[in-house]
Amino acid sequence: MRNYSISGDFGKVKIFDVFPASGQLSSVDQITSLGWHRVNQLYRINRPEGCSAGLFLLTLSGKGFVKVGNKCFAATAGSVAVIPPGVPNEYRNETEEDWEFYWIHYRGSYSDLCVADLTRDGNYLFDVGKQWIELFFEDHFRVCSAGVERELENTLWFSRLLHLLLKKSVSSCHTSDEKGLTKQMMAFLESDMKNDFSLEELVEHFHYSKEYLIRLFKKATGITPYRYWLLLRIKRSCYDLEVSDKSIAEIALSYGYKEMGSYSKQFKKCYGISPAEYRRLHKFVQN
Repeated sequence: MRNYSISGDFGKVKIFDVFPASGQLSSVDQITSLGWHRVNQLYRINRPEGCSAGLFLLTLSGKGFVKVGNKCFAATAGSVAVIPPGVPNEYRNETEEDWEFYWIHYRGSYSDLCVADLTRDGNYLFDVGKQWIELFFEDHFRVCSAGVERELENTLWFSRLLHLLLKKSVSSCHTSDEKGLTKQMMAFLESDMKNDFSLEELVEHFHYSKEYLIRLFKKATGITPYRYWLLLRIKRSCYDLEVSDKSIAEIALSYGYKEMGSYSKQFKKCYGISPAEYRRLHKFVQN
C-alpha cells in the first residue's frame, strides 16, 4: 500500500505543522491535519468505511474525481469538496494533468453541524475561486502563535471557510429573481412600521398570490413576511428604548401599537424581558 504522507512516484506532498490539542478547550473544534498534494494518475484514495474525521479538498489546479457516498463529481480549480466524517469516499486523479489541492482534516461538533447543513441536499462541491483558496492558506501560514492561542486561531481560520460555504449554499437555493423579489419585499415591509401588517398590500404591490409570496419569503429567510415585520418592529423599538427619553407608551404608539399590553407581550416573547427591564439594562447615558 502506498504511503501518501511523503512524496513518491504518485506526486509531491507537503504536510503542515498542526499543534496537538492542548486539552484545555473542549468547546473548540480541532484541525487534526492539513497539507498539500500535487498528484498524477497513480494517486488513489478509497475509504469504504469513511473516515473518523471530516475532510475538505480545496483544488488549485487540474481535476480530481471525487465520490462521496453515491455522489460522483469532478473537483476543478477553485472548488471545495466536502466529505463528512463516517461517509464512504474515494478520490483520485484520472487525467494526464497533475491534480493540485490542499486538504484539511477536522474534528468538532460545530463543524459537523455546518457540514450537515451544507450537504443536506446532497451537494458536496462548492466553488469559491482559486484566488480565495490561495489567500486563505496564506493567512494560515502567517500565524505564528502556539498552544491554546494557536488552537483559537485555527478555529477562527477554519470557520471562515465554513461560513463562506454556508453563504454560498444558501445563495444557491434561490434564483437571482427570487432573491431580488425577497429583498424588495423586505424593503417594502421596512418602509412603514407604524401601520398594521397587511398581506393584501403585499399582493397588490407585487402582483403575486399570497401563497407564492409567503412560500418565497419563507424559503429565503426561514420566517413568514408577517413574522419578519413583527420582529423588525420590535427590534427597531429597542433603539428608542436605548437612546430616547420617550415614555414606553409613546414608543409603542410610534411603532403602531395601540395598546401597551400588546407591545409588552410581544416584546417579552422576543427578548424574554419587558420593555422597561430592557431599558434599564441597555439605556445609553450620555456623560
